[in-house]
Amino acid sequence: MNLLVVPFFLSLFLPFAPAPKSPARRADANRQNAHIKCEKHCTNYYLAENNKCKSSEEIILRKSDCAFMKNIENGLKFVVGMEGQTETESPTENAPTANNNNFMCCKPNQETATLFIVGMANKRLMLAKDVALYKYINNNSIDDFEREKVVLQNVLAQANSAGISDNYGEPFFQDQMDANKVIQKGYVNTWNIKGSSPSQTVPDLQTVTRPKVTEATADMVLALKTFQSFRNESNCWSSLEHKQTMTGNFLSLNEPNGVDAFRKAVVRLCGQEPEQNTVHAIDEQAKKLLN
Repeated sequence: MNLLVVPFFLSLFLPFAPAPKSPARRADANRQNAHIKCEKHCTNYYLAENNKCKSSEEIILRKSDCAFMKNIENGLKFVVGMEGQTETESPTENAPTANNNNFMCCKPNQETATLFIVGMANKRLMLAKDVALYKYINNNSIDDFEREKVVLQNVLAQANSAGISDNYGEPFFQDQMDANKVIQKGYVNTWNIKGSSPSQTVPDLQTVTRPKVTEATADMVLALKTFQSFRNESNCWSSLEHKQTMTGNFLSLNEPNGVDAFRKAVVRLCGQEPEQNTVHAIDEQAKKLLN
């Protein structure tokens, strides 16, 4: 049998295939990668202690969600809540708690804060269809002004507790309710033209959908508190304008009247408008769609 002998010095130039990583090493590499991605998005971060962040200016995030957000810039992947409460479900093997270091506290930069508030606005707008469908099937009016007043007062109390002034919080949260109804009325108009709704099955408004809206609103209070320190940045509005092109991430843009609703939801986030009458024009368009 002939053997091919390769001199040692030649073997140095041959391709070298590294040994495959073990599952444990791959997991370590993934964790390190997540740390790097989170570090790019957040500053002065450290792990939560006792399920709470040390600073009131910080938000609590899952490390995996921070990395995912960095990959696709999708604000929906934030898992946040007041006082360090991060999830409503009981902890499981797939949803670990902050105690085993899968969560982190993050003092966000402008990009993170913008994604956070825009993502929460999108999340709340995505609930408009279920509200509209329930009211359409049950022949209820989209407008419920008395209830809207109560909801606004409740959320303003939360906002005040979080350090958000009425001058900033009241018009912003009124915009959220108006934007939601812009989409709701868009759906109703579509169903009226077609002569029927797409389905007669809909989640119960009182026990299913409204609790989701309440939860999204509470998250939005934290998001607004996080964002308000960046609202006077010179590129504030241009950053919001860019988010309004991300239809693949913020799906509310694809809803009936979605673009107008989205613009209404974020119109008062920044301290300065880019051009005179920009806010007025967006408000007027929303009024037309609400009538």
